[in-house]
Amino acid sequence: MTKGEGSASLTRYYYDALKRVCLPFNYFGLKGNMNNFMSREACEVSHCATQYLLKS
Repeated sequence: MTKGEGSASLTRYYYDALKRVCLPFNYFGLKGNMNNFMSREACEVSHCATQYLLKS
């Protein structure tokens, strides 16, 4: 999870592979990485989450 750059404060979700769950974080609006979803539901159906769920 990368908070990004900028001055915005947006609630987004990322997949925590160690905890195996999607968690909220404050995104600053610019840059960041692909582990950044607008909703918990979008995170849960993403490749980030499913790649770990399929391995278990």
